Amino acid sequence: GGGQEEERAPGALFYGELVPALARRGLAPSASREEWPVEVLREVWRSLVAKSPLHVLEQEVWGGAASSAHWLQRQGQLACSLGVMSVLGWVLGLGDRHLANILLDQRTCQLLHIDYN
Repeated sequence: GGGQEEERAPGALFYGELVPALARRGLAPSASREEWPVEVLREVWRSLVAKSPLHVLEQEVWGGAASSAHWLQRQGQLACSLGVMSVLGWVLGLGDRHLANILLDQRTCQLLHIDYN
């Protein structure tokens, strides 16, 4: 733990993996998203998952609970807010959803779209 990658923003981590992966395929970093091969995106995703700590969200939900009943309540709040925000985002046609603009309220365990809530 404690590595430099842990301090970088999610977008920076993603592009730090994507740019070299695109270059290996002969694509410039300026290539449009429609040109990014699905295989490259899968490779980048797998690499990022392998570097990520396991069960981060689970630990956050459990760690902020005062009791098992409170943990169950927090789990329900997270699931409900995820469902509502997902459906709302789909209905409104929201794009650009990523870890830099979706936050977890650690007190309530609800998801917040910071540029809409």
